[in-house]
Amino acid sequence: MTTDEAVPQKAVQAYHLVISLLGMHNPQALFASMELIQQCECRVIESKLSVLGTLFVGHIMIMGKWNQLAKAENLLANLAKELDLHITWQRTHVLPCNPTTVSYSVYITACDDTEILSKVTDFFMQQQIEINTLTSYTYLSRHTQSPMVFINIQIIMPVAAAVANLRDQFMLLCDDLNLDGVIELDK
Repeated sequence: MTTDEAVPQKAVQAYHLVISLLGMHNPQALFASMELIQQCECRVIESKLSVLGTLFVGHIMIMGKWNQLAKAENLLANLAKELDLHITWQRTHVLPCNPTTVSYSVYITACDDTEILSKVTDFFMQQQIEINTLTSYTYLSRHTQSPMVFINIQIIMPVAAAVANLRDQFMLLCDDLNLDGVIELDK
């Protein structure tokens, strides 16, 4: 065999771990979490980190070899004590791509009302549409200082589904609840 010939590499099994963090807002928490992940030679696949009120909240999915994740799991308990965080973690796997589904984004803006999130999520549940992510926040409108809400939802639906019918039903919901909403294909 010459040096130019490729040697078949044994496929290395990748494992996944989801980590959830909760604690008082501390800028050190984000840095320490990312440093721990790097120290274990793991890769961040997805992360969602926020400050909610006085709390720091984070969800991180990492990938690595079995022993790298085991090292991370051992170090997470120490990190929780050091930074006074509630940290939980669980092994998981990435869902395979489903070519029979498509992702859409839903955007809603409205005057803030305690029933909106409940009614909108119920609408998609009744339509048997999967909600993949939901983000919302409230704010005061610029000119009137009225309390407003913005909602962003990523939904997953079958490619064969009649999106026009879903949009029609959604627009009826928006009219009933006085919402400004739109459903768009994810770009």
